[in-house]
Amino acid sequence: MSNGRGLVVGTAVVLVGLAAAVVAITREPPLPALRQGGTLTVASAMSGSTEGYARAEEPRDFHFPEDHGPHPEYRTEWWYWTGNLETEDGRAFGYQFTLFRNALAPEAAPRDSAWGASRSTWGTSR
Repeated sequence: MSNGRGLVVGTAVVLVGLAAAVVAITREPPLPALRQGGTLTVASAMSGSTEGYARAEEPRDFHFPEDHGPHPEYRTEWWYWTGNLETEDGRAFGYQFTLFRNALAPEAAPRDSAWGASRSTWGTSR
């Protein structure tokens, strides 16, 4: 390894170590529910009251471009991407990818951090 490259690698290692130390020292303690072993499961995120959220009770017209993105007034929504592929020798394959968005509360809670979550998002594929 040349001296210049070794200096760059060594500097990067030191900077990563310093960043990890700063994060470890300044990190806030976990939330009380997590300290007690609580977890957020898909079932718990999807259950509970729908009070405070809009309800999709009938079909509605699409409005673009706003319908390309999330609709935070609803508690849950999902997007499907599906398709069919075929190889040159005729073998057929289908696929499905689904993303789910689930709001954690009808109103955003005040937060000291920009990293606070107001929704959970997850996906599945076949």
